Amino acid sequence: MTAVLKSPLSTPANPPASPPAGTPSNSRASNLAFTGVTTEVCVQTSMRQANDRGYVCAIVKDATASCFPEFKRVALDMLTAQGAIVGWCCDSAVLLKALPPA
Repeated sequence: MTAVLKSPLSTPANPPASPPAGTPSNSRASNLAFTGVTTEVCVQTSMRQANDRGYVCAIVKDATASCFPEFKRVALDMLTAQGAIVGWCCDSAVLLKALPPA
């Protein structure tokens, strides 16, 4: 499993068409799981950028947080609307069960 570090914003040096910052040049990653705070800002933006770059994305519902529970709910709804327009949503237990053994 490879940890991917990301730049908080797209910049001329890190345009949306490039791999996420921190991705090894020989990485074969095609699926990314998103966790962190805040769900409706940082996590959602990162997931949308990854989706735009062609990654299959999942947000880990119980591993994200917001100061406002309603904002988190709405962000999750937007990301997964229309048949997972940006990506899928799952709980950490489901994600961990799906990962191959280390």
